Amino acid sequence: ASTCYGYEASYLADSLVKFPKRFTGVCSVDVLSGTGPERIRHWHSRGMRGLRIFTVGSTMTTQSNWLDDPKTFPSWETVEELKIPMCLQVRTPGLAMVHTLAAKFPKVRIIIDHLMSIPMESGAPYPGAAPLLSVASHPNIYLKLTSVALREAMKGAATPASVVELVTRHFGSHRIAWGSNFPASE
Repeated sequence: ASTCYGYEASYLADSLVKFPKRFTGVCSVDVLSGTGPERIRHWHSRGMRGLRIFTVGSTMTTQSNWLDDPKTFPSWETVEELKIPMCLQVRTPGLAMVHTLAAKFPKVRIIIDHLMSIPMESGAPYPGAAPLLSVASHPNIYLKLTSVALREAMKGAATPASVVELVTRHFGSHRIAWGSNFPASE
């Protein structure tokens, strides 16, 4: 829970040692700090197998503009070297940065969290989904389908089934993972 522990993942790392068959760890680091690569390697050595970066979300109400800052590139290079995925909490205003990073780091598996929180109320054909669907052309971009997205898919004319069909049609089922959003969601 990065919004709780921030960049400190010791509790999770200790849990990975204690229950290696039960857990896989994903951590967050400050990719702008200049120590991003060092911290990524540290947490990777402690069992972390992915990185999650927040550029917007419950603790940041507007989309940050630093995601594709060249200061972050050493961290992206480290993620590429270690062959671990990078999960991004990003919204539509951050779309250009996602395209830039997907093209610059084509070997990095980039996971878009919560389906980018696209508007779904209108239902099919989901005109608000165009920004999310535009990244489907990058084969290294994956989606994390979460309870947050499905909750949104129950508003207005949308349905969870139609949202799942939409993203599966554009990304393929092999590029979509389930995320429960536990413990933040019921």
